[in-house]
Amino acid sequence: METPSSLHVLAPARGATLFVAAVAVGMPVAAIIKLFDGRLAAVDIAAWRMLMGLPLVLGFAALHRQRAWHTVWPAGQWLRGAVMSVAAVIYFHLYQHLPIATVIAVSLVPPLFSVPAAGLLLRERVPPAHWVALAMSCLGSLLVIPPGTPTGLGVAVALLVALEATIPLMNRRVAGADPASTSTFYFMLAGTLMLMPLAEPTLPPRQDLALLGAMAVLGTAGQVLLAAAFRFAPVHVLAPFAYLQLAVGAAFDVLLFDEPLRPAALAGGAIIAAACILAARK
Repeated sequence: METPSSLHVLAPARGATLFVAAVAVGMPVAAIIKLFDGRLAAVDIAAWRMLMGLPLVLGFAALHRQRAWHTVWPAGQWLRGAVMSVAAVIYFHLYQHLPIATVIAVSLVPPLFSVPAAGLLLRERVPPAHWVALAMSCLGSLLVIPPGTPTGLGVAVALLVALEATIPLMNRRVAGADPASTSTFYFMLAGTLMLMPLAEPTLPPRQDLALLGAMAVLGTAGQVLLAAAFRFAPVHVLAPFAYLQLAVGAAFDVLLFDEPLRPAALAGGAIIAAACILAARK
C-alpha cells in the first residue's frame, strides 16, 4: 500500500509514460460523446459516466490494497470533485457542438490562469514571461473558436476556463498526499451525487448504455493514469506531451467526423501550444 511519503518520489520518465497512456485511453471518450448524436444531454452522459466509473475505481484500489475513500484532505477532495464534475458537463456539452481539436485547444488555456491566481491568493511571484503566455493563449482561443459559434457556447467556454484554472491549485494540495485512486474516487462520487438527480430519470437505450460503459472504462483509466502521472513528474515536464491531444483530436475530426481543418484554428492551436511551452520554461 502506498504511503503519503512515497508519493513525493519523482520519476519523470515514468510520469511521461503514464501521461501518454492517459492520452491514448482517454481521447476516444471525446469521439464517443459525438456518437450519441444528441440522444443524451451532456448532464446525462456525465452522470452515468460517473456512476459506472465508481465500481471500477474501487476495484482498482482493491487490487492495489488501497482504501479509495481514505483521504488526508476530505474537504479539498470533495471541492475538487465538485468543480471537476461541473467542468466535465461543460466539456461534454462542448464536444457535442464543437470540433474535438477546438475543445482540446481551449482546455490547454486554463492552467495558464492558475499561476496568476496563485500569485494573488498565495502571494507567489508571477514571471513576466507568464503574462505574455497568458495573452498569447487568449489570442489563440479567439482563433480556434469557429466563426458563428452561438453565444451560449462562448459563455460555456469562459465558465470552463474559470473553473479549470482552479483545479491545478487543488491538485497541488492533493497530489502529494493521496494516491491516484482516491482523487479519482472522490471525483466520481461527487459527480454521481451532484449529477444523477439532474439526469433524466429513465434508463438510457441499450446502445447508449454500451457507449456509456465504454466511456466509463476508458475515462476512469485515463483519470487514474493522469493523476498518477502528476505524482511522478512536475507540470513543466508533462506539458509538452499535452499537445499530443491536439494532434489526435484533429485526426479524429478529419477521419471520423469529416470536420475541415480551418487555417485560423491551426494557427490558434499553434499559438496556444507556444504559450504553454513559454509558460512551462524554467
